[in-house]
Amino acid sequence: MKKKPKISFLVPVYNAGDYLLRCLDSVLRQTLKDIEVVLVDDASTDNSARLIKKYAEEDSRIKICFHKENKGTVCTRTTAVNLATGEYIMFVDNDDVLELTAAEKLYNILSKDRNIDILGFDIVGVPPEDNHDEKLKIKYEKISKAVAVWANNNNNLSKDDDDIFTTFMLEIKPICFLWSKIYKSELLKKAFKHIKPIRAVLAEDWYIYTCIAFFARKYRYIKLPLYYYHCGNGTSTFREVSLKFFESRMKSYDVIKAIRTFLDEQKVFEKDKDIFKILEKRLIMDQFRHMKTDLVPDDYKLAVKNLCKSEHGEYVMGYLLEFYENCSDYDEIANSTSWKMTRPFRISMGLVKMILFDYTVTGSFY
Repeated sequence: MKKKPKISFLVPVYNAGDYLLRCLDSVLRQTLKDIEVVLVDDASTDNSARLIKKYAEEDSRIKICFHKENKGTVCTRTTAVNLATGEYIMFVDNDDVLELTAAEKLYNILSKDRNIDILGFDIVGVPPEDNHDEKLKIKYEKISKAVAVWANNNNNLSKDDDDIFTTFMLEIKPICFLWSKIYKSELLKKAFKHIKPIRAVLAEDWYIYTCIAFFARKYRYIKLPLYYYHCGNGTSTFREVSLKFFESRMKSYDVIKAIRTFLDEQKVFEKDKDIFKILEKRLIMDQFRHMKTDLVPDDYKLAVKNLCKSEHGEYVMGYLLEFYENCSDYDEIANSTSWKMTRPFRISMGLVKMILFDYTVTGSFY
């Protein structure tokens, strides 16, 4: 019987271009040689497929798979997890880079405590080489620090009283990145059996990590920077976006439904209802924040109008009003002719707060 690789590195590939070379070189040059690299191309339209075929011909540790049509990140990760045979699994985005001793350091720790399901580590946010925007640099530094601070404060969690799931859900924003951890293979394979093939730009990790955290029994963290997150390149998400891209992000609300379905299937929704509501609000508010900060200026107001008219309009209205109540352009938006709640605003601010509360409650999934 063939021996399992110590670690499987899963790399979803989509139009990665030259960034893919840098990524694969950092994985294949790991000081720990007993590894497996699973590359799943999600119907790229550039030369990515040709590149990974070439790498696979030169290194027997590489497995490749090609989707005939673009299926999105969730399906691509699912395919990779199903193909993985290693004892442990790491996700690597196709434009990011690993520290060359990452695998060796992580496996040495895991081999001393086989009960660890998830081992977290520090990341380093790397701005695009051709971007000298100081604000962008500060944003990436904050991402790195947020992960380190959260993990350092929660570096010894167990499943005894639902610590992992509860804590992760309450603090999910800093730590839902799938690539800032290494996982026991059995944990991921169990979790991915429950993951539905949804498409939700920029929110897939929220959904996937909910399922993983639910089944995890033991979490640890080490304060070592092992992963270099190249923000603004390839598939990374921190960039100014077009209206078309943002509207694809509106599918993130499907993630909320998927998480609710998962909790129902596990028969824990009633017990975890309060946690679900906190997660629901965080995810929606995060989308509003991106709408305000990431959209090109000319598209911003049109995005508000389109959101109100969308299938999610009634559901998110309470959250949307709550978000903009603290924004400088709140009055302008409130008086917009495209705003469904214009009449209550003209009646009185007191009534608006009542309607805010009502929409927040009745617009929920339960």
